[in-house]
Amino acid sequence: MDAVETIISTGINIYEATQLSDELSRLQATLPKARFLINRGEWGRFKNKDMAILLSQLKDTTYDAEDLLREFDDQALRQKMEDADRSWAGQLLSSSLNHAKTLIRGSKTRIK
Repeated sequence: MDAVETIISTGINIYEATQLSDELSRLQATLPKARFLINRGEWGRFKNKDMAILLSQLKDTTYDAEDLLREFDDQALRQKMEDADRSWAGQLLSSSLNHAKTLIRGSKTRIK
């Protein structure tokens, strides 16, 4: 039963990760449009107070979204680096073990 739950859980996690990736892609695609509206709005300097408030909110939200995307990119880079370190450490350990086996085998041959 645990195996089934693990498989289902993994499937859900993959589904959630795919959805998150899709949402982040949509967010990234939307940001240039938001920046365009912000730049255009700042050039026009709205006299309408409500529009100025909306522009300010759009600007804050855009900065927050950019920060969020940057954090995801940073985390992905950190994960890649950690995976590379683990891989390197694993290779070093494997190489050391193989070398030790060779030394042990050589010692056994000399003892006989």
